[in-house]
Amino acid sequence: MVALLQTRTWRNLRAAARAYNLPFDNNDTRVQAGVRLRTWLLEHGHLQRAFRQLTDDELTALRDLQASGGQQRLTHFCQRYGIIRRYRPWRADSPRHPWKRPVSTAEKLWHLAMIEIERGASTVIRLPDEVAALLPPLPLPEPVQHPVDWRDGIESKSHSANFMRDLVAFVASFQSLRTPSRFGRWFSVQTLRAINQRLVLPDALHAIRSERHTHRLRWLHYVAHVAALLHDDTPTPAFSHWLASADPLAHVWSAIVDDLRHSSAHWLQFGFPVVSASALSAVLQLLDKLVSGASYRPRALWRTVRHRIDWRTFRWLLHGPLRWSGRVVLRDNIMILHAAALPASQPAHLEVYDQALIVQLPAFPHLQPLAHCWAWAHSDTPYTLRIDA
Repeated sequence: MVALLQTRTWRNLRAAARAYNLPFDNNDTRVQAGVRLRTWLLEHGHLQRAFRQLTDDELTALRDLQASGGQQRLTHFCQRYGIIRRYRPWRADSPRHPWKRPVSTAEKLWHLAMIEIERGASTVIRLPDEVAALLPPLPLPEPVQHPVDWRDGIESKSHSANFMRDLVAFVASFQSLRTPSRFGRWFSVQTLRAINQRLVLPDALHAIRSERHTHRLRWLHYVAHVAALLHDDTPTPAFSHWLASADPLAHVWSAIVDDLRHSSAHWLQFGFPVVSASALSAVLQLLDKLVSGASYRPRALWRTVRHRIDWRTFRWLLHGPLRWSGRVVLRDNIMILHAAALPASQPAHLEVYDQALIVQLPAFPHLQPLAHCWAWAHSDTPYTLRIDA
């Protein structure tokens, strides 16, 4: 709260003190006044007492900010909760004692220091952490019953472990592909077909003419690029370190969010719809709070983050990246949530023949040795490796 109060002018700090009937030393500097005001509000309990006296409309405004991740554009907030007039007492047209007679919900909360105006590239309304701590947590959507007849068959294949396995297959394939042809950023259809046969969840490539027409393959390419696992058709040294890391999935999502923060994000260069970093972070945080393995209605989930992302983009995230990454399964307007953590790896089974060794891969193999084997072993299916002369 101190940092936010320091964005106020000296007169606005004095107005906030007057709104609480607190003493104010006119000899204090702006910094001293901000520190003194915070001490009165927090350590002496004035903020908590004022919070308990808020009306339903004022609490709704604070909950709206809470649901928006703690901030909203000033214009959007004021359209719903009224204007915040400038306090300039040296001018004849300035309102007199606006903290006594606020004209809107937003203005009253502003003078009570329960919201702050932060100016920058875009002016936003911020909810101080101390005020957010007084609000109850946002209600989460309740799980719904799912049809038993289709859940088991989908859940085993659409898992985050299979996304990891296919991502490793995508990157490791370039250790054995001799001349993967490229057209600028994109791989040729021939290269994509060679990679696609190694994927547990392959793309439908029968009618495509370029990588831009693919879905999950393009997503795997994007993830490998932004996570620095693949560079110029060659796995990077970071690829081996990533395979040995404790939480490779967390690294992937962190790299994606970091990419979205840049104005020239690779996300847009790969042809995905516009999504902000804050919107994706809000959706990921929401999924982390839900019960793994439970079923939810997508609309109910969206209502929780509707101030951060529109329905069309949210729906595309569910049916696109989150489904391609094995985080969710969707069917008949029901979403099943998978756990973010990877399951335990399983050992492979070796069959010895006269002409070759056949490695039967389990559902969740060890990814690091699998990546090494793909450099020289032949693979006809995603579940077997053939080692011959």
